[in-house]
Amino acid sequence: MSELLGLFLTFLVILNPPGLLLTWRSLSAELDAARRWVSAIGGFSLATVGLLAAATFGDDVIDALDVSLSSFQVGTGLLLILGVIRVFVMRDPWVAPRYEGGYSEAVAGLRLALWMATPATLVAAAFYGADRGALDTTVPLLVAIAVCGAAITAAHQVTSDAWLLGVREAGRGLAIVLIVIAVDLIFDGIRRV
Repeated sequence: MSELLGLFLTFLVILNPPGLLLTWRSLSAELDAARRWVSAIGGFSLATVGLLAAATFGDDVIDALDVSLSSFQVGTGLLLILGVIRVFVMRDPWVAPRYEGGYSEAVAGLRLALWMATPATLVAAAFYGADRGALDTTVPLLVAIAVCGAAITAAHQVTSDAWLLGVREAGRGLAIVLIVIAVDLIFDGIRRV
């Protein structure tokens, strides 16, 4: 498998489009279609800029922290595991808590951005940017983000309970794959030390 395809699949697992679909569906349930689009574009753009910045400046961040790439790799794996644990301990990890006043476009968009650009996702983008190079990281990252955009647009098209259950279990399946990727990162980082 080519390195770019492997990195695309890694980012796809990290971003978890099924989980993103369910999260966005929950966040934007009270918004009308026009407000939903405005909110999605804002949140999606914010997350994309953050992830691309992390991938582009990952090497500089690691240098500023004065840590070795292998140590940062171990930390990335640990952070990915910590970030995905909630998928297994919560009954429905992709349902946003309800607020009395509901979500405005800004709040829903910001929550979407924070779902996509979690600390674990940002650190992973920074690691791969430093390890593989900024350009070789941003291309697969952008393609994975585009797939997540497709998931967002499909969020309110999925109405069947059976489909929603399938999407939820697909998200959990990707979380299991993410744990495998994270453990591999940890062991590879330890071997590099």
